[in-house]
Amino acid sequence: MGRSRPTTPETPPPARLGTLGDLLQRQGVAAPVERPAPTAPARTADPDVPDLAGCGKITLRRERKGHGGKTVTVVAGLRLDARRLERIARGLRRALGAGAAVDGDLVVVQGDLMARVQPWLTAHGARRIVAGN
Repeated sequence: MGRSRPTTPETPPPARLGTLGDLLQRQGVAAPVERPAPTAPARTADPDVPDLAGCGKITLRRERKGHGGKTVTVVAGLRLDARRLERIARGLRRALGAGAAVDGDLVVVQGDLMARVQPWLTAHGARRIVAGN
């Protein structure tokens, strides 16, 4: 047989304070109304440029041949019609301050601007961008 503990009167557990809002309500202060968190806009892109989310894999590469010895950045794999390709070229011209033209199903940007074209494409919804040489 073990020793039995002496019985003591049960004391109630300490009252929980709760949240700050509960405390303020007990004091008579109105709690602020919860508002939904602001949502960021989907894109901060130019509305004239079509959404590139459905284009699949887009390839960026530098070329010199056939351009008079000048370096150009070629955007391939957009799979859009000529009108939309021209709108993309116009958006690139405005955003980068460089010449851009449509050559068949390619968009050709004057200069070695791969580092600036890639974030622009991402901002306009492109998901898979492969940067070549």
